[in-house]
Amino acid sequence: MTPVPVAAITDALTAAGLLVSVRGDTPTSVRAITDDSRRVASGALFVAVRGVERDGHAFLDDAARGGASLA
Repeated sequence: MTPVPVAAITDALTAAGLLVSVRGDTPTSVRAITDDSRRVASGALFVAVRGVERDGHAFLDDAARGGASLA
């Protein structure tokens, strides 16, 4: 995947009213985007989604251990 600028992601989420917060140091780009913590690769953005059966926020630690650089 072509690196995606983090600024483009935060701009799009802000425009859609979906950005909750930005904390800490963020990378300038991410190499992949996924909502499945089992598929996180180094340098990826993990998107935590609240679903009917599971809440992705419960998998933030797993995503970090998998190499996610942003969540």
